[in-house]
Amino acid sequence: MRAYEAAWGTWAGRERDFYRKCAALTYGMQWEDVLRVGGAQLLLLQRLTEEAHARTVSSAIPERVKQGQMQVLYSSDESARVCAYSNNDPMKVPRKVLHVLHHFDGQPTDAALAEIEAKEGVRLSEGVVRKLVDFGILVGA
Repeated sequence: MRAYEAAWGTWAGRERDFYRKCAALTYGMQWEDVLRVGGAQLLLLQRLTEEAHARTVSSAIPERVKQGQMQVLYSSDESARVCAYSNNDPMKVPRKVLHVLHHFDGQPTDAALAEIEAKEGVRLSEGVVRKLVDFGILVGA
C-alpha cells in the first residue's frame, strides 16, 4: 500500500480525477507545445526517432558494409535460418548468399558486389543487400 501511495501522491484514490486533469491540461496542445514543455531532452528524442525512422524506411544501402554478428538457428543444403539483431526475428538466407558474405569486409559496397559476381558468379541485387542490412546480417563499416 505504501508503494501505491508513494507512486500516486495526493492523487491516491483519485486516479480518474488525475487522468481527467491531464486531459484538460493537454487537450488542444500542438506538437510545438509538447516540445516546449518537454524541453531539450524531448527534442533530442524526437530527432533520434526521426533519424531511426528515416533509416527504417530508406531503400538506400550503406557505402561500405561488413558482415555482422549472426547466429545460425537451422541449416540445410539450400538455406539457413539466421538471426542477427534479434533472436525473435530470424531470416531465411540462401546458402549461396551466406557463402559470399565474407566479401563484405568494409570495402565499398559496389566493389564488394562486383567482386562477388566476378569471383563467385553470384549477382546480388541492392534489394538483397538492403534486406541483409535491415536484419543486421550486414552492418555499416
